[in-house]
Amino acid sequence: MSAVSITPAIITVLHKTISVTPGQLAGHVAPAIRNYNPGIQICIGTNANFAQLNEQKPLPENCDMVCYSIHPQEHASDNTTLLENLQAQSYTVKSAKHFATDKRIWVSPVNIQRRFNANIENFETQSYGDKIPSQFDSRMMSLFGACWTAGSIKYLGESGADGITYYET
Repeated sequence: MSAVSITPAIITVLHKTISVTPGQLAGHVAPAIRNYNPGIQICIGTNANFAQLNEQKPLPENCDMVCYSIHPQEHASDNTTLLENLQAQSYTVKSAKHFATDKRIWVSPVNIQRRFNANIENFETQSYGDKIPSQFDSRMMSLFGACWTAGSIKYLGESGADGITYYET
């Protein structure tokens, strides 16, 4: 059996402590990635929410894509609020396209539950053992979750998102 060679198609460059990829980091990393393989697409942005991206608008000249995540539970978590927030997902893509000019928009991940508090940290807290992760929402496995996901796909798709990742594993 021969070894399988896997080449990444997209590399997302994020900073561990700064919420939005700094232009200096992207300017340093992008040439190295392109030197390694010019076909790899480079994505910069935030592991946090659109609000962080919109506040700090990254410099997209060293990348192919801009990314951010979406969840509807920043301020309220009832079913009505989650449904009312679906259409607003399209506005984030349209706004990102406005300041990211010719770059593609990747929304990743899209979750029902907030993964972490983006005003305090940049990444999820790891869960170990049998403990259910804090970013898990039981509605994900329900008919409500299926309908919410379909609505999200509708609005993000219609708004022109170039890529979407749902429910990161």
